[in-house]
Amino acid sequence: PQISGASNPTAQQKINSILKQGADLANSNRLKLLEDEKEAKSKWDASQGPWRPYEYVFKYKVLYNNLDKLSVIYNEYSYTGGAHGMTMGTTFNFDVKTGEVVPLSKLINENTKSVQGYAYQQLQKKYKGYVLIKSPNEIDLSDKNRLWAFDHAGIKLIFKEYEVAAYAAGMPEVFIPVQVYQ
Repeated sequence: PQISGASNPTAQQKINSILKQGADLANSNRLKLLEDEKEAKSKWDASQGPWRPYEYVFKYKVLYNNLDKLSVIYNEYSYTGGAHGMTMGTTFNFDVKTGEVVPLSKLINENTKSVQGYAYQQLQKKYKGYVLIKSPNEIDLSDKNRLWAFDHAGIKLIFKEYEVAAYAAGMPEVFIPVQVYQ
């Protein structure tokens, strides 16, 4: 993905560069998977059953694009055997005016406990019977690990498969209103 027509050409170039780096990393992951498959297949023995080909799918989606804020998610699905594949996500949240990546910690300031508590309640309501965590404190809001996106009246937290719920729940999402973290 690329943006165009931004009022600040320097910011536009910065955003496009970050998005390209993410796509280049995804391509490197794809190439590595192909190498791994070739090696695994060469060691495969017919007594182990039929060979199941590896799979890799890369997709992106614009989650939010409004009011000088942009959120994009990259999803990488890979299957290397077993019951099912796994999807890994990476989110990019930008201030389009400056081209800067907006860290979640900057938005929620010192309101981590409020966000964790609200998110936990929403997970319990929306994914009843699938939630694997026992406490709001188990919700990681660190800038390095938390997938999130801007939303029209707050933010959306996105959880990895198995992070907070069973695989059948996919990648759970919960909306956090701005009032919870400001």
